[in-house]
This record gives sequence, structure tokens and C-alpha cells, in this order.
Amino acid sequence: MAATRFTQDELALEEINRQAEELKRKQREVAALPKKLERERREMETTLPPMADIAERERLRRYEEENASRREARNLQKAQNRSMFLFLLLCGCTAALIAWGFALMRG
Repeated sequence: MAATRFTQDELALEEINRQAEELKRKQREVAALPKKLERERREMETTLPPMADIAERERLRRYEEENASRREARNLQKAQNRSMFLFLLLCGCTAALIAWGFALMRG
């Protein structure tokens, strides 16, 4: 047979029930909020503040990272300089071979 059809009133009632459930859920969340905030406040009070040693370690780590990046940059610069020297040397050798070849062809 044909599927049952909901009337407008039944659909409206279902929507109202859905909204009521949503409101009840939000009400429970709001009711639990003060307890949650109190628990978080207690946790913050019982947690020890960071030691001065931690700040020193963090400063040392940042310093080492900065120096490492400087060393890497210096190493890259050296490698590029070496590559440029080899390239110029290769160009010079190629020019010398070409000149030698022309000299041989002349006689």
C-alpha cells in the first residue's frame, strides 16, 4: 500500500520535540558549566608554576637553533662558492681547449 504521510501538524509537533530536546541538552551544558569552571580553577591553583630553569632551557634551545641555522647558511655559502669556482674553472678549461683546437687547425 501507499506509504503513510505525515500531516503538517505531526511535522510541526516533531520539530517542536526536536527543539525541546536541543534546549534540554543546552540547559544541561549550562548547568554543568560552573562545576567545570571550578574544577579548572582548582587545577590551575594546584599546578606548580614553571621553574626558572625551564625558561633558561627554552632560551638555550632558541640560541642553539639560531646558531644552527647560521651554520647551515654558512655551509651553503661555502658549497655555492666551491661550485662557482669549479664552474669558472670548467669554462676556462673549455676555452683553452677550443683555443688549442683552433691553433691545431691553423697549422
